[in-house]
Amino acid sequence: MYTAREKESIALAHLEDQPTDETLSLGLSPSHQHYLIERHGTLDLDPIPSAAPDDPLNWPNWKKNTQMFMVVIHTFITTFSAAAIVSAFAPLAEVYGVWIEKTSYLCSVQVHVAQFPMNSCIETDVLYYPFPLLFLGIFPLFWNPVSERYGRHPIFLISTLLMCTFNIAGGFCTSYGAQFITRIFVAIFGCPPVGFGSAVVTELFFAHEWAQKIGWWTLLLILGVPLGPLVFDFVVQNFGFSWLFWILACINFVQFLGYLFFFFGTETLYDRTSECPRFPPSGRLEFRRLNPTPFTLSGFLRPLHLYKRYKVIIPAVSYALVLAYANTAIMVELPQLYIQAYNFNTEQVGLQYVSILPSS
Repeated sequence: MYTAREKESIALAHLEDQPTDETLSLGLSPSHQHYLIERHGTLDLDPIPSAAPDDPLNWPNWKKNTQMFMVVIHTFITTFSAAAIVSAFAPLAEVYGVWIEKTSYLCSVQVHVAQFPMNSCIETDVLYYPFPLLFLGIFPLFWNPVSERYGRHPIFLISTLLMCTFNIAGGFCTSYGAQFITRIFVAIFGCPPVGFGSAVVTELFFAHEWAQKIGWWTLLLILGVPLGPLVFDFVVQNFGFSWLFWILACINFVQFLGYLFFFFGTETLYDRTSECPRFPPSGRLEFRRLNPTPFTLSGFLRPLHLYKRYKVIIPAVSYALVLAYANTAIMVELPQLYIQAYNFNTEQVGLQYVSILPSS
């Protein structure tokens, strides 16, 4: 025989198993409802996850946060690496036999046309100076559609491994041109987390958590710029500029191992629209297409359509101007000005970047 309290508990449990009008309108079966309540404690979720444990929205919180941590650190290391070479402007200029101003173009896309008039020994440099993060800004347009079809995880593996490779090469470069090429490829293969890091947030977390997680991602994206030269000015001063590249290569290799072994091939891209979702690859190094949607030019340019919306373009332009002139421009100019005007060494220049951190 059941007591009155036990009978009440059984009745309530029976009622909870019945589909409500709200859940029926969402198309949730009783078993799906039961799974979500057992896993998340509520049905008030946006987006609604599937009833599969493999769905990233259903992962344990520790796994979600660890995956997000790796993506955030990956984003940080991308801007950190791009800016770190600022600390080596002076020694690179000396070794490569160029002006210190010219070494700043190792952080930029360069078109160099040298003219030597027959009646003059003056060299004319025509240099177009888009800032270093130009490749970091352009190539996400390429990586985003690729990752939507092959998954985020394989792209992260490719990114970290090739960043490691080209940073190792940077430590052995003996000419300005060779170093310039390595910097371009580090930017190209480093930009995936800059491009779709925020997408990973939406794949791992519910809408009420997005602001906090994107805040982590944005903060580390910005802090990488001043922290790169702040840290590596001391490395370059005491160990030489080659160690700048080799330390970055070691960091990239640790990231690669983290993606490769810690998550065992887990993928955040998940299809909830199909009754038979395309599950992520199970093998750690398996690289296969998850989304059969064909590549199109409009697919690569799709993010640019957002600029039609004033709610996007106004904050985007504001953010870009502040980042460019209150953060990045100062970072590039400091070694050119302070070394020549005040005869500072690289360590002394590095201390000046402390002033940029609060504004970041």
